Amino acid sequence: MCEVKGKVLLLGAPFSSITLLHYAEHLARIPNKRIVRYKVPILREDEKVWIEIEEFDTCGNVLPEVEEYFEAIPSEFLASGKMRCGKVGMAESYLFDAAEFVKFAVKWLEEKYRN
Repeated sequence: MCEVKGKVLLLGAPFSSITLLHYAEHLARIPNKRIVRYKVPILREDEKVWIEIEEFDTCGNVLPEVEEYFEAIPSEFLASGKMRCGKVGMAESYLFDAAEFVKFAVKWLEEKYRN
C-alpha cells in the first residue's frame, strides 16, 4: 500500500484495528521486539515438509511491557492534520495516506522506545 500511494479508509472501526501499524512496528528500529517461532508446512518438490519460521509477535504490541500505542499513534496522527475524518452514513470514518501514516508511526515508535 505504501509503495503504490494507497489510502486507508476506516469505516466505523476503532483506531486499534489499523493493522498497518504492524508494518510500522516491523520497520521501526527499536530493541527487544518479541519474536515467535513456529513450524509451517510448505511444498518442496511436490512433498509437504515442515519448516521453522520466525516473525515479530503481532498478537499485541511487539514490545513487551509497554502501554498500548495502537490508539495513541493514530490519535496523534489525526491531531497533526494528516487524517481526514467525517461520517459515512452513521459511521465515524477516517481517510489517510498509508505511507505518511507508516512514516509517522515509525518515527513515533523510535522516538519513544529506541532506548
